[in-house]
Amino acid sequence: MKKRAFVAFFFFALASFLWAGAQSQPDSTGSLSLRLYGGLNYLYADEFNQGLAGWLDLWGHAAALQGLPGKTNFVGAHWGAQAGVDLLIPLDSRLALGLGASYLSASARSLTDFPSNDVVPSSHEIKVRPWAVPLRAGLSYLLPVSDSLDVRFQAGAAYYLARAEAEYSREWSDYWEKDRYNLKSRGWGYQGGIGLELRLIRWAAVFLEGQYRSARISNFSGSVETTSSEEGQIRREGEIYLIDYKLAEDAVFTLIDVLDQEPSGPAFLNVKKAVVDFSGFALNLGLTLRF
Repeated sequence: MKKRAFVAFFFFALASFLWAGAQSQPDSTGSLSLRLYGGLNYLYADEFNQGLAGWLDLWGHAAALQGLPGKTNFVGAHWGAQAGVDLLIPLDSRLALGLGASYLSASARSLTDFPSNDVVPSSHEIKVRPWAVPLRAGLSYLLPVSDSLDVRFQAGAAYYLARAEAEYSREWSDYWEKDRYNLKSRGWGYQGGIGLELRLIRWAAVFLEGQYRSARISNFSGSVETTSSEEGQIRREGEIYLIDYKLAEDAVFTLIDVLDQEPSGPAFLNVKKAVVDFSGFALNLGLTLRF
């Protein structure tokens, strides 16, 4: 509901500024522009993070049953980098068609140690890295504020080439194993942004821009490879599922797993295809070149 309210407000504000700008005479002729930018990115990735944390919680529960401290320490992947390029094709002196591509990612690393008893792994390491390449198309509107300062509004759709990667390593005193997830999918999203653009010279400007995007991507497929010190490598392929797994009456864990078909049985309380949520926001600093 909050996302819908934000999007409605953004488009209302954009329409208001477009109407206000249309009442005054444009001050310059539109020109082809190239925008290069990079910055800080935040994405939700909620179910992917949640399902990996569930495996760690499951081992924490096993440690507690062994009389060991079962406190876990999982850090979800949310923060990362973004970089991109846009080509602005003028429709008039202020309105332009924007075509572009960007790269965005988030990553995190978690470490948890339990006292070793050779039943529960003593060391756990989880690395999470969702990333995507959005291919965008939309409209851009430039509103002059002063002789050198403009406000730019952008909104449009994007087609996401998305990946979800993770590694979960576990170590006993004389044995180790690692799960490596490599998954991919594609899907649509939309985004909007607002920024301040400072003209340095006639053909160049710098800008600071905030972006918001909505992109919940599902139907991820790929593999999980389990490597161990004794059994070599085992590879499973399929789609990624989010599973509420009931171990006992008071022990239900939310897990992700790669399976070739949906699991069933009394222990599987809720099963669905996992969503990797690339929705989030970014703050970018960039350069605009006009030709």
